[in-house]
Amino acid sequence: MILADGAVVDNALRLSLTLEDKYLLDRLKSNMESENKVSIYERKNGGKDLAYTAFCSKKLINDLKRWSVVPNKSHTEFHIPDINPEWIRHFIRGYFDGNGTVFLQSKSQSVRIGFYSNETLLKDIQLQLNKSIKTPINKIYKKVGYYLLSYARKDDIYHFYHYLYDDADIYMKRKKDKFDNYM
Repeated sequence: MILADGAVVDNALRLSLTLEDKYLLDRLKSNMESENKVSIYERKNGGKDLAYTAFCSKKLINDLKRWSVVPNKSHTEFHIPDINPEWIRHFIRGYFDGNGTVFLQSKSQSVRIGFYSNETLLKDIQLQLNKSIKTPINKIYKKVGYYLLSYARKDDIYHFYHYLYDDADIYMKRKKDKFDNYM
């Protein structure tokens, strides 16, 4: 989720999520044994209120740079980080929580999932899903300012769900609940 929703600003990692997802920031703060406050930003124009926090640590920032969490990362091509293979599904779940979608296609009433990102990362995710749960190599669509990788086959959705959530205890509850409704 850090790669999706984090930003490096002034030598600090800043994370902001909708207020509904504040519990994830609280959990991260606890796991990092941080005294930093999770603050609330109330939007005035009808947008969703945000919860946000920051972590200041030169070591953390240097480690994150190795994994492409850098200033202006939205304009940077990056790969799945070089991490322990056992952690890759957790990385994908976090990225999906931040830059993924699950929805019911109105016409066919079928579930669809998708990732929004740069083309390089989406190719990495696609290859990892193909290797781990045998999803097909789908077309990656170029949109204005981003790329989209999506899946709609029932078997792919089923296997993706279990790949993400089996034995997982950290995830975006509202996204999993949406999945649960459609499964």
